[in-house]
Amino acid sequence: MSHYRPPNEVDYFILRRAVRYGSVTRRDVIDAFGKIGTTKASLAMDGAATHWPDTLERTGKAVKLRSNAPIPAQASEEQLMNCLDQGLFALRDTGLRADELPVNIVQWTRNAPQTPGVLLTISRALAHHGDLRIFYVGLRRDEAPRWRWLLPAGLERMGDQWRLIAQDLEDAGHPLKVFVLPRITDAELAGRKLPKELIRLAADDYLTDVPVRLNEALSEAQQAVLRHELNVVDGKVRLPKRGIFEFLRRFSDQPANANAIWPPLLKED
Repeated sequence: MSHYRPPNEVDYFILRRAVRYGSVTRRDVIDAFGKIGTTKASLAMDGAATHWPDTLERTGKAVKLRSNAPIPAQASEEQLMNCLDQGLFALRDTGLRADELPVNIVQWTRNAPQTPGVLLTISRALAHHGDLRIFYVGLRRDEAPRWRWLLPAGLERMGDQWRLIAQDLEDAGHPLKVFVLPRITDAELAGRKLPKELIRLAADDYLTDVPVRLNEALSEAQQAVLRHELNVVDGKVRLPKRGIFEFLRRFSDQPANANAIWPPLLKED
């Protein structure tokens, strides 16, 4: 009697490679998973074809994508884009070798703190739900670097920037604030008694619909691709509250914060 076995990571790899390359061989499976061996690779290919019979066809030495086959969600374009967004470019993740899917990453900024040990200290505070002191260099006008007492809630990536989201334990109401990681020059576990009235807040933010209007100078085709790129639906963009200003600052005529020294760079003539 046969027993159902749910798909595993090898099965999903075979599915993705078949969908994106057209076929999968034992060599592909071995290259992706190392010392899996030819016998296990063959069994995995059999299993994948069994899991997705409408999509995959098992031939003598390969698994092939059937003509006009349905594409399961686990091998969709969205899944591939998620891999690329997360920096997962390996054969076992995408189903494609580096020379089959060349990817170039342009990194404008450094994301980590400049002082060794700072990121580890932050991660420990997060792991143990403890308070933290950081020495932070803000960019507001006339703002001096100083130590801040915080209760970290999580890390966040906004565009190409990584930040610490934390409650300010020195501010009334202990609001969540954003601290850009490269601007944290020192950090230490505080271990102090937390305020009695403190209510812990999560790092995630409520989404809100922001009305926007596309520039009338754009052609219909340009407006169509921007609606797709910026996810404009019924004249609105859904954003986390914390990201509204930065989104509008990048894509609209939103002026810079009057208290910030902006722009930070001046182009030399």
